[in-house]
Amino acid sequence: MFELTTQQSQMMLLAGIILMGWILIRRQIKARYRQNAQSRNDHDFAKTLARADKPRAIPLASAPPETQRWQAEMLDLQRELKAELDMKIVVVQSLIRQADEKISQLSALKQQ
Repeated sequence: MFELTTQQSQMMLLAGIILMGWILIRRQIKARYRQNAQSRNDHDFAKTLARADKPRAIPLASAPPETQRWQAEMLDLQRELKAELDMKIVVVQSLIRQADEKISQLSALKQQ
């Protein structure tokens, strides 16, 4: 059907090798691009997580003044309520201690 000369067959072989090399190189370049894109995404995600974990120096520093005043009032209220709770805890603990002393006195009197 087709009769190829040796020069034509060598040219076909060379073209096939070049085509195969081009396909393999293109495949490698695409794989490297995908890998770089994935590592960039991973790096960006890690930076986002690191930023989220950092405590901010002043919470709501960029908030409007009204919000900052509200926050200051809430912090003052928190301190007052915590102080009241701490005082009530101390009172309850002392009452429990007194009740334990009375119980031990009554049990000592009962045993006599």
